[in-house]
Amino acid sequence: MAILSLVMAFVFWPLAIVFGHIGLAQIRRTGEEGRGLAVAGLVIGYTALGLLVLWLLFFLIAVGASTSTTGCAARGRPGRELDRQLSPPPVHPHGSRRASRAARRS
Repeated sequence: MAILSLVMAFVFWPLAIVFGHIGLAQIRRTGEEGRGLAVAGLVIGYTALGLLVLWLLFFLIAVGASTSTTGCAARGRPGRELDRQLSPPPVHPHGSRRASRAARRS
């Protein structure tokens, strides 16, 4: 089991962890040699697990950072600055403001 733990560390790391623990228990029980191989498989397996967890955290933080925005956009409404940038200038119903002022005077 200790040899399998070390081999699986490079092939499929979850099995390296399982075989490493089984191998250590067997070595304790029977007094066989190979403790170093079992420990090496466990170290590599748990290191791979730690790297996976770090990668997942990095990925989740990166996705969260890329989807967050400023203003009210996080609640589904664009912020005022974004609203100003995207909205066309207001148009008076009777044309320009000058035209409406002239119409009111006459």
